[in-house]
Amino acid sequence: MSLNTKRIGIFVLGLLLAAALLMVADQERRRHMAPGGVGMAQRQALVTEDSAQCIKCHTDKSPGIVEEWAASKHAEKGVGCMACHGVDKDDVMAWNHEGAYVTSIVTPNHCAECHPRENVEFAASHHNTAGMILHSQDNMLGEFVVGGPNAVLGCKQCHGSQIAYSKELESGETFSLDLEVISKGVVKKIMTRYGLESTKGVLKHKQELRDGIKAIVDAEWAQVSAKTPKLNTTLHIDPMTWPNSGMGRFNPDGSMGSCNACHSRHSFSKALARQPENCGKCHMGPDHPQIEIYNESKHGIAFRNRLSEMNLDDPDWIVGEDYSAAPTCATCHMSKYRKADGIEPVSHEIGLRISWTLRPPISVLTTTHTETIDETGQVVARDVEPEEKRLKMQGVCLACHSTAHIEGFYQQYDALVLLYNEKFARPGTKLMKHINAKGYLSKPGKKGFANALNFLWFELWHHEGRRMRHGASMGGPDYTHWHGGYEVAKHFYTKFIPKVLHIAEEEGDAELKGMVEELLASPMHEWVDGMAPGEADKTRAFYKDKFFGGPELPK
Repeated sequence: MSLNTKRIGIFVLGLLLAAALLMVADQERRRHMAPGGVGMAQRQALVTEDSAQCIKCHTDKSPGIVEEWAASKHAEKGVGCMACHGVDKDDVMAWNHEGAYVTSIVTPNHCAECHPRENVEFAASHHNTAGMILHSQDNMLGEFVVGGPNAVLGCKQCHGSQIAYSKELESGETFSLDLEVISKGVVKKIMTRYGLESTKGVLKHKQELRDGIKAIVDAEWAQVSAKTPKLNTTLHIDPMTWPNSGMGRFNPDGSMGSCNACHSRHSFSKALARQPENCGKCHMGPDHPQIEIYNESKHGIAFRNRLSEMNLDDPDWIVGEDYSAAPTCATCHMSKYRKADGIEPVSHEIGLRISWTLRPPISVLTTTHTETIDETGQVVARDVEPEEKRLKMQGVCLACHSTAHIEGFYQQYDALVLLYNEKFARPGTKLMKHINAKGYLSKPGKKGFANALNFLWFELWHHEGRRMRHGASMGGPDYTHWHGGYEVAKHFYTKFIPKVLHIAEEEGDAELKGMVEELLASPMHEWVDGMAPGEADKTRAFYKDKFFGGPELPK
């Protein structure tokens, strides 16, 4: 065979290989764009008359928005720009944009026009009040200990901002609105009315909170609109509050929340919303590392390996029927599953299947207030007790696991939470209450987070204690122990207890010193003084009897 013949043969083989690679790439592109793949389905966009000009202009100025919308279910159904952004000219959020009255701030009330059940469920959920963190200790850290811009780009991007803006009116007047000022006033009134000691109690009166904010906004806007026939020209949204798609954003129409926190604009893709990374935007980091734990878990490993089998764009998406490759956050916490008497429906109350709350210093079993819309269109409200919530979560597990497996897991999980509570959280809380009641940390230079003990205790339960509990709840062993329990124990014994004893000595508080000595003499802590031969087996038996002997879970 001549050299030229060999060269021609190699060239032909190269072309064939390139063609094959191109064919594979095209097939992958088509698979990713087809229903049931990992991407969005391509759809035929139906452009309505009132949105045609928007599409024409934004195709040039912001084509990404148009492309996302054109591939959406909204576009297929003819839900255009003005369906979501269009408002009456006298709306408090309206401004004149190219001759059309629009709002940049699309709220749950707008989405509710087409999705009433989802809105009712979300409005009753804990997600809906995520913005209440702005009145909390966490916000104190973000806004003051670190500084305002940190809170704007950190805390508020997940929890939600309190919108503030001004509008220049055709009359020459300026209308200004600041929901932070308004909401603080309403929160204060609710706390006074019900004798509440902290803003946490306001969560039980969130409809009253929403109504109170809306009443003030409507009254202030009515004063302007009554004397100004031509209302809206230019809108200036305070950059400290916008852009923001935080879960619990305070909106000018009295609603709270942001649907596109999960349903990203402008595709609003189900497949995207069902991806674990969607939740991981906020549920990550040292204080609530759910996405990191999920990625480490068997569930997360299976999801990554079998992503193409997840059927994420399926309308029903019933685990065990439409897919079985792996569960995501949405699978366990809100999506459909089959049960003995039918189908458990989707719920936008994310806490409906969570029996333990792992957020506070001490975990407790919680009752969830839920609201939904039934087949007749009526709002149905009820309280769901921890036992029922646990059964709902276990119903998801049954799609892939045996009853024995599920019961065994929950025994292990309950034992870990009870261990954290009894060994570290309750004793630590008791010591901190004593110290605060005595006013030791209220002195100049020692108040709040100016005191090292407050920082230490906060991180012990808020960071390390949560990691310990979250790791146990989601099958992340390394987070349960090395990132969680180990860190809790290390800092409890080598930093927290020594600082408490230092305060006892500094203040001459014999009672506080006695509380520590009594604690360390108890069976769970006596290892500190060393263990004699044979005591290890005794300690193991103690833990088995206390936490695996069928303890009755505290309410």
